[in-house]
Amino acid sequence: MNIREVKEEITNALNAYHIKDEYGNYLYPVRQQRPILLMGPPGIGKTAIMEQIASECDVGLVSYTITHHTRQSAVGLPEIIQKSYHGESFSVTEYTMSEIVASVYECIERTGKTEGILFIDEINCVSETLTPTMLQFLQKKMFGSHKIPEGYLIVAAGNPIEYNRTAREFDIVTLDRVRCISIEPDLKCWMQYAANQGIHGAVLSYLRIRENDFYYIDLKEDKNIFVTARGWEDLSEMIAIYERMGYEITLQQVSQFIHEKEIAGSFTAYYRLYRKYQLDYSIVELMNSSLNEQAKRNLSKLADAALLEERMTVAGMILDTILQCFQKYHQTDAYVVNLYEKLIFLKGKLKAEDKDTLVKVEEFIKKQKEILKIKLDTGIIAEEQVRAERYAIAKLEEYFLYLKKEHIWNAEEIYVNLKSFFQKEVQKREQAVQTCSAYLERGIHAVDMLFGKGAELTMLLSEILDNAYAMDYICRFGSAVFLEFTSDLIGEEKGRELQQECRKYLVQSHKGEI
Repeated sequence: MNIREVKEEITNALNAYHIKDEYGNYLYPVRQQRPILLMGPPGIGKTAIMEQIASECDVGLVSYTITHHTRQSAVGLPEIIQKSYHGESFSVTEYTMSEIVASVYECIERTGKTEGILFIDEINCVSETLTPTMLQFLQKKMFGSHKIPEGYLIVAAGNPIEYNRTAREFDIVTLDRVRCISIEPDLKCWMQYAANQGIHGAVLSYLRIRENDFYYIDLKEDKNIFVTARGWEDLSEMIAIYERMGYEITLQQVSQFIHEKEIAGSFTAYYRLYRKYQLDYSIVELMNSSLNEQAKRNLSKLADAALLEERMTVAGMILDTILQCFQKYHQTDAYVVNLYEKLIFLKGKLKAEDKDTLVKVEEFIKKQKEILKIKLDTGIIAEEQVRAERYAIAKLEEYFLYLKKEHIWNAEEIYVNLKSFFQKEVQKREQAVQTCSAYLERGIHAVDMLFGKGAELTMLLSEILDNAYAMDYICRFGSAVFLEFTSDLIGEEKGRELQQECRKYLVQSHKGEI
């Protein structure tokens, strides 16, 4: 399975395990709720999908890397207690609660979520002293004498022994008690994720052209040679920050993330060409529609003489500019919706007769901060939601300071001012909508102008069709240019079906507009 299929499989298992009858009993017997064991190469995204699933399913998440634990922290510490058997008193050894089990109960206490995921990473790297404990854990959902709460799904992950010298193979006894899923690297799946995550355009363009460089592992006796999805993502972050600070990107830096000499060198050389093509083809000016006709003709001549790799790179730059725009709109929309929901909730707390309305606003902001801290501490919130929450809290604090400064205490006046503040956020979203429409149309026309209706335009339209943010936007607001060009790509009949779906979605989405 690829990582997207694994995510769907775990989500389905979680939902199936949590279904209850009318009396609140789990329909799926707890003793038969097998843990899920994920086996796959390193850096493929096993940990990241746990956070996504917990956030999307609104359940708790407790994560542990088991190699960091001793028998005492996993099982608990021994203590001597007195017990009576047939009238006689005996000293008996029992164990305190496992740190791992205690963390699950703490998560429930902090979040109020009685259902969730306990994720144990590197499970096949435990010490020999912990092996019996882990078998009991997988069999009976227990550490020592303490049970994992009924509503918690156990997901364990490990690397096959060829990738980790300290790993061990599971025997049949263990495998017969889990749902074992093998994960394989999948570039297409990762590219869809990467485009939505804002991975640097140079990384995306390079991997579109050199697919075989996406994932590579060659374990030698003297040293490890490897390239992973995690490495590309972390390299992307480094490049983005270094560019912002004006730092040079060198082979030495790339090699810190891409641990294969030829691939690291190939990408470094490609990155330099990527930056050169940005200037040669005036990508910023082209997308901002600030080029005159002569400049466009010059670019067309340049494109005509270009080799395929250069042509695909330039088309990829235009595509990445469009996708970044969609991502920005998605982020702005999420900020506006989240802020709107908080303001509506706050409005319900403010009564006309109250004399301490500003105090209530301040208390509301404090409560939002506490809720966010709990979510961060327990890992049940995605990074995207964290940004939306922090943005809303910052705006609420800004509004509060203004109201306090202007001595606005009346509930009605407070609401009028909050509504006025919020309209500015709505205008930002409207501006983002207009920018997306302009960039989408300009980008399609630019690729058509430079390269015609060839492989470059097909790549651009195909990746837009595969991008969740892009299709969400197009279905909401439409795009005659996109639908026209896409109909040529997928055929008139499928094009009409796509248009019908867009119109249907458009009607539904506007019912909930702010």
